[in-house]
Amino acid sequence: MTRPTPPAEAEPRTAWEADELSSSRTVAGGHGNPLRVPILNDAWTLAPALAIVVVVASGFAWGPRGLVAAALGSLLSLGNVWLLYRMGKKAVARAESEGGQEALSPLQIGLGAKTVALMLAVALLTRVGGLHTETAPLALGLLVSVLALIAAGLRGARVHR
Repeated sequence: MTRPTPPAEAEPRTAWEADELSSSRTVAGGHGNPLRVPILNDAWTLAPALAIVVVVASGFAWGPRGLVAAALGSLLSLGNVWLLYRMGKKAVARAESEGGQEALSPLQIGLGAKTVALMLAVALLTRVGGLHTETAPLALGLLVSVLALIAAGLRGARVHR
């Protein structure tokens, strides 16, 4: 009677699956996307259109002050999506070259700094200098990035099934 051989030790895997990032497949399973994080590409594509819709709708609903507030919120939100896109692109490139764990720390630091900067900008818009920005359209403008990421995620889930 022969004894079964124990299974070979699996190679340790990185959190980012760096070997997958260097393949021709994207993280979501699609092919041919150079960023390899298609949700960020899609969000960056969808965000400007959503911003226009929010600004125009806010202008109709709240008048000129609402239009300005929604435009300011949308600009901050577009900057947010752009920074997410850039940070994601750099993290993927770094994960491909150095491995996943080394790419994670700068990404976490960058995301934290981006969040603090966004909160400070919102605080300045709503509290400082007597600028009485309409808060509802400002908040709708800030939601552009969230809506773009949700729409891109739903689109990606549907496309990559």
